Amino acid sequence: MSYEVKLEAFSGPLDLLLHLIHRLEIDIYDIPMAEITQQYIDHIHAM
Repeated sequence: MSYEVKLEAFSGPLDLLLHLIHRLEIDIYDIPMAEITQQYIDHIHAM
């Protein structure tokens, strides 16, 4: 089961986002890391 992120520039599995960043298909500077972190913390607290 993969973790899903929902951002303005991307919505989908976190592993896909990391893959696209690694392949330079998405600029890492366009990704709000604080928002991803907060979503993950919220997900953990909901478990």
